[in-house]
Amino acid sequence: MRYLDDEGSVNNRVDATFSDMSAASTYIGFDKYDSGRAARDAYQVSPEWSDARLVGVFDILQLYEKGTPRVRIPFWGGDNPASGKLEPFAMAYPEFRSGMAVQLHADRREIKFHSLYIIPE
Repeated sequence: MRYLDDEGSVNNRVDATFSDMSAASTYIGFDKYDSGRAARDAYQVSPEWSDARLVGVFDILQLYEKGTPRVRIPFWGGDNPASGKLEPFAMAYPEFRSGMAVQLHADRREIKFHSLYIIPE
């Protein structure tokens, strides 16, 4: 998740995320990264989209309802259904580095976190 906005101020959602220990989530993954740069590289995230420095740890069982997953594999190129192609591994934006992180799309599902922490740039 984004920690700092482009001009260096703390993103306006950070306080609420820490206060509520939850956030509406879109793209989620399961690997741990030591820096925002490493996370952005793995998920092919432009620094203009997010600094990827706010990390939430959560129980994946909340992604299910009555045994049915409530997350999905995103479509190619920013979750574009018109592409007709799924993107389980971040690959659509090679201009933003290596990619290949496993990713799911949570359709802005509210995810409750056990812990939150900020990683360095």
